[in-house]
Amino acid sequence: MASVRLSRDLRSTIRRNAMQAFDVSTPEPQFATNDINLMVDAVLQSDAQVTLSVIAQTYEKLPKLRSSWSYNRNLNPAFGFDGPFETKVSKLTFVLNPMNEASGHRTTVDLNRSVHMYSSRENAEIPIEVIDDPAERARIVEILDKHEKRMDDYRAARNNYTATVSSLLEECTTLKQFLQAWPAGEAFVPQDKINELHTKVTRIQKARQIKEDINFDDTAVNKVVLTAKLMGN
Repeated sequence: MASVRLSRDLRSTIRRNAMQAFDVSTPEPQFATNDINLMVDAVLQSDAQVTLSVIAQTYEKLPKLRSSWSYNRNLNPAFGFDGPFETKVSKLTFVLNPMNEASGHRTTVDLNRSVHMYSSRENAEIPIEVIDDPAERARIVEILDKHEKRMDDYRAARNNYTATVSSLLEECTTLKQFLQAWPAGEAFVPQDKINELHTKVTRIQKARQIKEDINFDDTAVNKVVLTAKLMGN
């Protein structure tokens, strides 16, 4: 059996393959479809959305008054604000502490469809107070909190798995050592390296491989040995 050194590139490949396997076996937590529908409906049916819809429709009429109010083609400088517009979103970001948006806790929900809603900007954040019904608001906060807890557990498990695999790879210097410690890890090793590991070698070849693995240069030490012999030691 040949000796295969765990080079930096090989370690990186094994680690990457191991993480891909984790992501397949342990998907990132997602919101349930029913919970997504509840949150989307609550936002779309809110008084805020109804009001923004009215403002948007009024704002669309402003160009007809342009000649009376401004000679500028762009209405924003003339009126000093951007009107709300209907936009298509695939994510909703809830702010759970909107009174202090700089430090407010934000949770982003990936939707299972595109949703048309009114906003003053694209990808707008949704203050939780936008949800009018207190019971519905409390239910959404509960959904968001549970999701964050699942995400915390997922991140902890993923980080622990990453640290365990990385630590083993750093402790081992050869592929044989790695597989002896973790036989199932063979699934993450490139096939050409497995083939190389199982190649039969002679004693001379093995000795040469050992020298290569530890970067042993015998030139200098051989000079010492030869000099000592010549001097009668």
